[in-house]
Order: sequence, then C-alpha cells, then structure tokens
Amino acid sequence: MSFFDAADLPRASFFRDPSRRPLLPRRDSAIATSLHLATTTTTSTLSTRKPTPAMAVTLELFTEADIPSAITAYATATANDPIERTTSVHLSDAEKKESRTNEWTLALQNPFARIIKATEGGTLIGAAGFLTHEVCGLQWTAPSRKGGTGSVEKEIDDRLAQAREEVLKTDYDVWHIYLAFLAPSHQHTSAWRDMISWGLLQADEVGKRVYIQASPADKAVYEELGFEVKKAVRLLTDTEGESKSDYLRYLMLRPAKM
Repeated sequence: MSFFDAADLPRASFFRDPSRRPLLPRRDSAIATSLHLATTTTTSTLSTRKPTPAMAVTLELFTEADIPSAITAYATATANDPIERTTSVHLSDAEKKESRTNEWTLALQNPFARIIKATEGGTLIGAAGFLTHEVCGLQWTAPSRKGGTGSVEKEIDDRLAQAREEVLKTDYDVWHIYLAFLAPSHQHTSAWRDMISWGLLQADEVGKRVYIQASPADKAVYEELGFEVKKAVRLLTDTEGESKSDYLRYLMLRPAKM
C-alpha cells in the first residue's frame, strides 16, 4: 500500500509550497478529545481485505517519536509502486530520509491535520492522514514542482491537478485523505479500512465530504466505504515493465453525511 495522492504528495510531500512557514503546533486538546481511538480486531466482514482472526491492531495518534518508524514502513510499503519510483528516482537514500523527516514534522505542526497510526505489538504497520479544513486546499494552488525534478513528475502533477479541478471545481471545503499506507504483510487484513474509517467518522460528525486519489488496488475498499469514482486518470511513468493499471488514479468523493 502507498500514499496515493500523487498530484499533491507524490513523494509523501505534505505541503506543496516549501516556502510556507511551518505552523505552530496546536496546544489545545480539542482534536485529541474528539478522536475515535480504539483497539480493534481486524474481523470486518465487509472489507475486501480478508481478516486475520488472531491479529489485533491498535489505532493511536501519530507522534513525532513515530517518524523514524513511519519512514521505514512507508519505504517498504511503496517499494513496488511505479509512481513512487518515478517521483523519487532522483533522490539518494539520505535525501529521501531528510525529505520525509521534514514532511512528517510539518504535518504534525499543521493544526488542520489529523494523523492516525496502526500498530501491532507496538510496531507501526501503517498510517493515514486527513486534512480537515478548506484552507488546506491552498496547497493545490502552489507550483506543482520546483525546477529540476523531471518532466515526467511534472506531467503526473499536471494531469492530476487538471482532473482534480474538474471534480472539485475549486470547492475545497472537503476533508482530504492525503496520506495512507500499510505494510505489505497486512494488506489482506481490514487494518486499512479501520484507519480510513477512523477519519470518516469524524468527517461525518461535521457533515463534510471526503476526497481521495486512490490506486486500483484500493478502489474497491473506498467504494465500500461510500466513495464514488468521479474521474479516472492514466499517468505516465518512466518505469518499464509495469501493468498499465498501475498507472491509474481514481479521483473519488464521499458525500457528506450528517
């Protein structure tokens, strides 16, 4: 599993404008007291990901201490993703680590971001992040790439940006799932569904639509959760030998529920 929001976050980039000053950490407990944290057993009968009956997965708030584990888990989860390989091919391992660390740190400073981690036996196996305010849509108006990162990357950005505007029509008053990944060892459990449902419950409480750019592998799960495909976009990569379906991204919306 991987980050699938390639238009905005093809390299797990949480903010499109790198010149934006980091937001101060939120110091009140409003978000923390409203989070639906729980220990869940992955036994959902609805999920297309088959449950492992004996496996208990715990959902907890993501913290700064989780960043190193998340970087490692994300790299494993996206190792075979053609979009990820294309958009990070020019980075060394050290540059990837530095970039990821900065991005996670900025995400934790964003008062409109809610990030959950899934753990098993104390080991981080995945994470999901939601942007919960329409001002976060401003990330989509920033330049798609800094110079020198490759024409293929820019084409990926541009195609998805155009398609996104056709779907949202500048109405950014949506919750945006900008981050989602899960360890390959847990792909056939409902842990993915549990993480996403955690955020959807909160979006429902405030009557907000939810937006996602999903991969073919995850499209069915999102449909089960009430998302509707609004547009499919075929992307180009510079990786040879991949299935054509690997290049697709589905732009999906979940209607507001009260």
